Amino acid sequence: MSKRKNKVQELCAYCGNRLATELEHVIPQTLYDGVEQREYITIPTCRECNVAKSKYDGDLRTIVKIGKEVENHPLTEFGQDKISRSLVRSITENRGNFLRRAEIYFYPKFDENNQNVDFEVQIVYDKKELTPIFKWVVRGLFYYVKKIRIPESISIKVKKLETTEEKELFTNGFKSQPETIGPKYFNDDVFMYMAYFDKSNPTRSGWLLTFFGQSTFLVLTRPVFRTNGYTRKPKNKI
Repeated sequence: MSKRKNKVQELCAYCGNRLATELEHVIPQTLYDGVEQREYITIPTCRECNVAKSKYDGDLRTIVKIGKEVENHPLTEFGQDKISRSLVRSITENRGNFLRRAEIYFYPKFDENNQNVDFEVQIVYDKKELTPIFKWVVRGLFYYVKKIRIPESISIKVKKLETTEEKELFTNGFKSQPETIGPKYFNDDVFMYMAYFDKSNPTRSGWLLTFFGQSTFLVLTRPVFRTNGYTRKPKNKI
């Protein structure tokens, strides 16, 4: 996060209630470790929303940097010490949100002499853990791309795409939509987004978010309607 220096008074991109006093990095700066010239996605936010969103930045870093699909990417080695410390704290001190509820497994790695040289970490978590993390990200991207504030009550579904076939299927599906933006790349392949929007209601949308060229997540957003005092959330099919 950084302090805003311009004199234009804007409202927070997240809540829309308080004045924006800071610039929020929608994609955490820690994902750009190792990149010399960085292109950030920033939006104006209030202090309260910035702090609330930042609580999930470490979780996002852990999710996208620990995985077989990105283990050979040259940039994923940066920040591994921070992830390791988070893993240790979650186990020994019962700290953290996402990691405290996840199952963490360490598998030893051996060299050609059968010497233990490293560990492979596998994190098993409830897929529902992705919802609050990516809700902040997508709400920030909405404002960055469309200058639309998305309420926290927006209904979203998140799915990690595990196979190349799934990624190609949804990429081609997005390209066939009339209101499609992207793919837009930042710092080569550190981050990429592609999105489509419903013409009649832009808050009905789909997002493909890819980190380090391989770790891809599908996010669907749908508005929440109120009828006769009752809140009705539409079904997001993934």
